Amino acid sequence: MAAIERLRAILEAYPDAKLGFVIYRCTYADDTKWDDFMAYLNASTRRQLVDDGIEDLFTRIDWNVQEDPRLSGASKEEIRQEFRKWIKEGGEVDYATPRHHACVMVDQECVDSALKHAPPPEEFDRFGVGWVYLISSMNEGRKPGYDSDYDEDEDKEDEEDEEDEEDEEDEEDEEEDDDEKENVGEKKGEEERQDHKSEDNKREELRAEDNEGPRDKLFYTRVGISYLLPRVYTMLDGSGWHNFAGVDGSVAVP
Repeated sequence: MAAIERLRAILEAYPDAKLGFVIYRCTYADDTKWDDFMAYLNASTRRQLVDDGIEDLFTRIDWNVQEDPRLSGASKEEIRQEFRKWIKEGGEVDYATPRHHACVMVDQECVDSALKHAPPPEEFDRFGVGWVYLISSMNEGRKPGYDSDYDEDEDKEDEEDEEDEEDEEDEEDEEEDDDEKENVGEKKGEEERQDHKSEDNKREELRAEDNEGPRDKLFYTRVGISYLLPRVYTMLDGSGWHNFAGVDGSVAVP
């Protein structure tokens, strides 16, 4: 509850501070269905706040829906850039809450998941049948624990430099070995070559994955609506993105 109390303190200190994510509407086929979806989202969110004993915070919810027909069918990368632009232009004052860390993207598939397949919003959707996309404004990095300053290219260069240094050290050690240790040195060298080969293969696999698109999954994830707020919202403020994001394409239900 520490994260919730921190958010409460911010909301109490700054009357204009808002709770909830900015939403990007990416489907315009049916305005009535959209209204139904927003009603579902609000009802589900209220239920979660009630269960956590913080229903009073519902009055501070503001989804700030970004509506523009040109966003219809937009990609996740496009929405990410729109969100970054919104942040940069000072769409709202940044009180260092999750509201400026990530945004919600809703396309037709999200609408259908909630209105056609999910249980009523008054029920807890344990399995995340109804879900939305959550898109981070930050460079989350390839591995858990990397911060927003993580530079993948720089990291690869560091790995390659370290491998070069290791190779040089191995060669010097082998030259100093006497005849008695020759066989051991050869065996060790072969094992290291296999290790380097394995690392090279891993890097090639990662590059191949990048070409296929999984890099997108570093900055977006699907999140069950029942888990969106306050659960995921407060996790962004605490344990962080990598502790809930479903990088394999699964719906996050932390």
